Formats: sequence, C-alpha cells, structure tokens
Amino acid sequence: MDNIQESQESITNSDTLQQQLLAIFNNHTPEVVNNPCKVVPSTSTKDQVDKEAKEIKYSDEKVILGDDKLLTKRPRKAHTPDVDDETRKKAKLLNVPKKISYPSIACYERSEKSSLSTDEENKHHRIAHVPKKLNKPIIMPTPGSKIPLAIRQKCLDSLVEIYIKIESNKEEAYEQAQKEEKDLNNGCSKKSTYLNRFAVVKSKLLREGKSKRGASSSARSDLAEFYESLKDYIASIDSLRDNSYPLPVPDKPGAAAIHNVTQKYPSPVIQKNGDRLCTCCRCGKAFCITKDGTQVDDECVYHFGRIISKKVSGEIVNIYSCCDGAVGGAGCSISKSHVHRYNGDMSSGYVATISSATAENNVYALDCEMCYTANGIELCRVTMVDHNAEVVYDSLVRPSSRIIDYNTRFSGITESDMNGINVTLRDAQAIILSYVYENTIIVGHGLENDLISLKLIHKMIVDTALVFPHRRGLPYKRSLKNLARDFLKRIIQNSGDNGHDSKEDAVTCIDLMKWKLKNGKRSRSSSIKHVCLQKPRC
Repeated sequence: MDNIQESQESITNSDTLQQQLLAIFNNHTPEVVNNPCKVVPSTSTKDQVDKEAKEIKYSDEKVILGDDKLLTKRPRKAHTPDVDDETRKKAKLLNVPKKISYPSIACYERSEKSSLSTDEENKHHRIAHVPKKLNKPIIMPTPGSKIPLAIRQKCLDSLVEIYIKIESNKEEAYEQAQKEEKDLNNGCSKKSTYLNRFAVVKSKLLREGKSKRGASSSARSDLAEFYESLKDYIASIDSLRDNSYPLPVPDKPGAAAIHNVTQKYPSPVIQKNGDRLCTCCRCGKAFCITKDGTQVDDECVYHFGRIISKKVSGEIVNIYSCCDGAVGGAGCSISKSHVHRYNGDMSSGYVATISSATAENNVYALDCEMCYTANGIELCRVTMVDHNAEVVYDSLVRPSSRIIDYNTRFSGITESDMNGINVTLRDAQAIILSYVYENTIIVGHGLENDLISLKLIHKMIVDTALVFPHRRGLPYKRSLKNLARDFLKRIIQNSGDNGHDSKEDAVTCIDLMKWKLKNGKRSRSSSIKHVCLQKPRC
C-alpha cells in the first residue's frame, strides 16, 4: 500500500511539473536566434527530467535551471578538444603565421633609381658600333707664326702620308704628323728656314720607315749586339782626361777633376772691391761684373763661326765659316752684352752614376744645350734618346742664375720658351740617373761640355768626335754637321738663327755609330790616336 501511495504521489508531482513547464513554454514568445537551443522533449522519465532540468533547457535572453531559478545568459564558448600539453604546443607552433618581410620604401627608391640609371646607360651603351671617320688634320692659325698656312698645310699632308706608312694606327699617325709640324713651325721666322727643316725631317722619316720595314738591318741591330760592338769605341780614362771630361776625385764626393779647365773655362780676375774682371769668350774683350752680379751692357761684336782653312787663288788661307772673313777682321754679329764661360761651381755639385746588379746593358745618346748667365755658362736643355733613336727624356732646365744670353743661334731656345719652366738641374740629374748606370754606354759628340753642364761623372763614353778624328789632328775636331754630311749624307743644324735641335744631334750620333759598325771597325787605339782639343764653341 505504501509503495502504491508513494508511486501515485510521484506521478502526481511529475504531472504537476510537466504542467508548469508546459505553461511557461506556451506563454513564452521565442525570438530569432543564431544558435537555437535543444528542444526539451515533451515526455521523459523522472530521472531524465531531473537531469535535463539542471542543464540549459532553452537559451536566448533567459536560462532556466532546476528549482525554477532564472539567471541571465552566459556567453557561449567554442568547443575545446581535450588534448595534452605537448600536442597543444606543437599545434600552436604550426598555426603561427609566417612573417613576411616587405621591402622598405628606400629599397623601392633605390631599385627604381638603379633601373632608371640602367635604362639610361643602356640608352648610351647598347648602340651598335659605328666606326669613327677620321678626317685629315687641318692647320689652324697660330698666333705669331710667319709661315703661310698653305705651305704649312702642304707639309703637314706630306708628313701624314709618311707617318701612315710608318705607324699601324691612323689616329697615332695623325697625332705624330701634327706634333712634327708644330715643332717645325716653332721658332721659324722665314719660309726658307721652315722648308729646309721640313726637308731634313722628311728625309729622316723616310729612312726610319725603310728601317722599320726591314730595308736596313744594321739600323735595327739588337741592343745586346749593339752594346757589345760599341765596347771597342769606349774612350780610355787617359783620353777622357786629355779631353777635359769630368773625372771623380778620390775621397771627395760631389767634386770633379777637369784637366785643362782653365784653358776651356778661363777664370775671372777678382778685383780688390770684389768685382770680377772677365774675358768675353766671343770677342776676347775684358768686361766687369760687379760684386752683386750686375753687368754693364756693352756691345759685343764677334764671329760666331769656326776658323776653317780654304783654298783661295791657289793658296790655303784661314777664314771664318760664318762670313768668310779673314781671321782677325771685324766681327759679323752683334750682341748687346759680353758673355763668359767660367762657372764658380765648375768643380763641385757633381753626381756620379752608380752600379746595379739588375741594370741592363743599355745605350743612350745625350745632347745638352747651354745658355749664358751672370754666373757663366749653364744647362738649359737636356735630351736623351735610346739606341732606336726614340726620345727617352727631353726637358728644358731653369738655370740657377739670371740669364744674360739665351745663345739661341746654337741652343734654339728663346726667352718665351723658358716661361713657366721650373725644372732645376737637380731634377734633371735625378731623371738621368734613373736611366744611366755605371755600365750604360753614353754616345755623343764632344760630350765633355755636356757632362760638365749637366755635372755628371760617367766613364762609359763613346764620343763621335774621337771615333771620327780630324785628319789634321790637334787642335782640330770635326763638327757633327760635317760628319752627318759626309757619312750619313744628311743635312743637320740648318735652321740658321733658330738654333740646333738637341734631339736631332743625339739621333745623329747614334746613326753615326751604326754607320761605323756597318762600314768597318777601327781598333780603339787607332780611333782615338789623333784625339785633339777644340776651341770651345760660343
């Protein structure tokens, strides 16, 4: 009975609960929701109803729990799988998005600029090669030139044709021709002088062209063979001393011993007041140089030519080569001042060539030009060429004292040429010593004057004035001009008042020695047996 009564009460309670829930359900107006909740079944067992009553029955704005309690809605959470910590860490690492690096604005700017610059470069460089058309050089008017342009242009065209045959590069041929013509025009005041110099240059270039093509094998002798052949013509120490070459003084660095120096360079007489009484090396008159170096201008009348012997009316007479005037007669040239050759530092300030284990056996030809200063004769130009007649060094040199006479007739140097020249004697010595060593052979004509002015001591000397001695012996020497005419069939030093070309003289000495080697050697003793002293040229 009791059991039946309990079951009835439970049923009655269950029915009452269902009725209450049904009434709430019917009275409730549902709203539209995104995620509707699960619908509570209309019928269920007691256990099921109790369990579900404790869970969420319906959720929108309100939540119903057991015991008829109403609470506000809690936010919904996504489903979280039940995984261990290790798996969670791996998943977190895998899900981290990769960091993408984007180029900065500066990079875009640089790339844009580089692309633009590349485009610009391509515009200039990516062009099909078009060979340049070289036009023949044209003579431009030169201020101060006294040679007609038509004559200069004709000579330039002739030089261009010759250089094209010599040079493999046409552009280099044009440059060489222009340079050669410019050298011809410089210093020429007469058309005849210009044409004479052009004829000399043209004949020289034609010979060089034949030499390069192999027409003359002796002119292009191998350096080693040329060097060994020249050894037979190296002057002995006695010959150097007798011809007033500067020789070293033991235990006195920088000093030089010059035999007969007073004969070649007469020293002035020092007065009581300190003035110097000098003898003009041109006219032989005495003149005074004050203690402070001032020289009073005094007209000098002299002969610039040599004394030569000539047959006149069946008799041999001595005359001057410049004007055919008799010896002792009045001079034919006038200068505004007297000059002298003595230099107070004649025996000091010298440098000597050194030996070197790595230095090759080389051959150079040397020629110097001098001018007259308040302190005597000094160096103003030095030129050196190699065995192939190519210029190695050529430079004007600024004398240490005030220039009185540029000696243009022989040096070829004018006052305008020396403007802006800052090369000193020491500079020239340093450059020469970088080429010339103790075993180097130096070729030249009357080199004692050149070495004294350059203040250089060297013993390996081949002097063409000694190799080709004068037939009359002492005290004569053959001039370089006559040697070139007789043996090379070449006219040199034909520029008149415009002076000599030191390069031309140096090249002539090299060619004379090549001629000598080709046309038969003399023994060294016979070649210098008749060495003579020659009166210095002023």
